[in-house]
Amino acid sequence: MTVPAGASSAAIPNYTHAMDTSDWTSGDKGAEATCPTGTHVLSGGAWVSPESVSGDIVIDEIIPSADKVKVFGVEENSTASSWTITAWAVCGTVHGAIHTRSLETSWSSPPYHALTVTCDPGEWLLGTGYQLEGARGGARMNALIPSLNSVHGSANEQATTYNADWSLRVFAICADEPPPGLWIYSETSPSSAEPKTVEADCGGAGDRQVALGSGFDIDGGVRGGIVLDAFYSINTLARVETAEMHGDDNEWTVTAYVICAWED
Repeated sequence: MTVPAGASSAAIPNYTHAMDTSDWTSGDKGAEATCPTGTHVLSGGAWVSPESVSGDIVIDEIIPSADKVKVFGVEENSTASSWTITAWAVCGTVHGAIHTRSLETSWSSPPYHALTVTCDPGEWLLGTGYQLEGARGGARMNALIPSLNSVHGSANEQATTYNADWSLRVFAICADEPPPGLWIYSETSPSSAEPKTVEADCGGAGDRQVALGSGFDIDGGVRGGIVLDAFYSINTLARVETAEMHGDDNEWTVTAYVICAWED
């Protein structure tokens, strides 16, 4: 069920977005979006442009803090093309305190890292983030799946020949009190062997609802062979864009998740 409105709690006052785009160059690069004064980061996102580099760039990290979202992109295929990465922050305030929780896997070289970050008892999930530390394009995210009080993340190495140590850190942005109408919606793409874009819409309260955090789940294909090109939430929806790294002929799907609440 959805989380009911509290008698004295507002929903998402000062709801807005912030963004920052890197220079238009070739080479690994990052960007940092800062929320307006008096607001807090509710979730983070990123996207890579243009479409001509789709599948060549790995979004290595989307790291939320109290007022900023830092992102970084790595050239997996050492493309000579120029490209940008954009950091995206969903900003606002909620009734009660907001805490950013995170956990990190061990530093090792397995083909697969996964973990779940759970908000403290009584807290509720607003948004997500992740960091692939040490992978430098050799691993990529498969999933960042939210629930109402936790987020599960998983990542795979591109190939079993990748032998450097790396770790996965997952972030959960948690609130002491749930915004009224807090709920998660999802949308899954058809199964195919093609790049795909999926949008999940807030659907429970018409135009009163706004999108906070987002998530995704890439299912099928060659593990580590699908690349995240874009992952963010805006207004009333979350958008996930994906591409095949090396022409994977297996069918696969992408599910987009959006965390929603009532607008103030």
